[in-house]
Amino acid sequence: MPTDPVVILTREPADNDPLRRILAEKGVRVVVYPCIRTERISPESWQWPPRRSLDEFRVLAFTSRHGVEGFAPAWRGRTRPDLIVAAVGAATARAAEQHLGSVPDVVADPPTGEQLAFQLLECLAVPGADERPGDPRSERLAVPIPAGPVPEPRVLWIRGDRSTESFRQLLDSHGIEVAELVVYRHQTVQLETVSASLPAVLVFASPSAAGNFFRFNGDQWRSAPCVAIGPTTASRLAGLGCRGVVEAPAPDPETLAACIQKSLQELKQHGT
Repeated sequence: MPTDPVVILTREPADNDPLRRILAEKGVRVVVYPCIRTERISPESWQWPPRRSLDEFRVLAFTSRHGVEGFAPAWRGRTRPDLIVAAVGAATARAAEQHLGSVPDVVADPPTGEQLAFQLLECLAVPGADERPGDPRSERLAVPIPAGPVPEPRVLWIRGDRSTESFRQLLDSHGIEVAELVVYRHQTVQLETVSASLPAVLVFASPSAAGNFFRFNGDQWRSAPCVAIGPTTASRLAGLGCRGVVEAPAPDPETLAACIQKSLQELKQHGT
């Protein structure tokens, strides 16, 4: 009798939990196999933007809950009623409420860096942002042009050492100044090899996790179905020679779970 396939989640346990719970409710067997470790950087070692203080920024942007948790020591006891706090999704927004005592003004939905940048452009009412030629999503901005001068909307991006650049690139393209502060780093970890005799769907949320998985598990897994959280991770998997890569249309746990279930069904239909 064939063995039912499992789902291998490659994020850290706390990051896997929302998706793991959804899959468990659907009767899916899950293996948690963290391929990277998040390490906070001590505030004494932060590289602040040169000649800048926190008071000079109009926007504080977080593209992960790890950024919120890492930045919290610098924020305790501070208040800035005029500061716009932006979070990449619901989980990051909850972390901001818990660790910073701030309810974010902008919460990206879907939770991607690119979407956060688009919603910030709307919030900041950037003149002409909806008219920029060559922008395939310009029709979504519908940004009003204010009558008077706009204060310089400097953004401080709280990030990790391997965060993707789409957030910065989109704001840069609209003339928004983005400074960055790296408050955590991703470390690769030594992994035990997973036996490829177990039919499985692999789930990856970062290029780093994908690279480390195949560094230790090699060619035996390259034909396994893979679900990627976004285009950067999907591209990395393709570059590693993986042949069954599916990019989730959105990175939220519900959408990921639906993609995983579809991949599981296809895996079962092909004789496992």
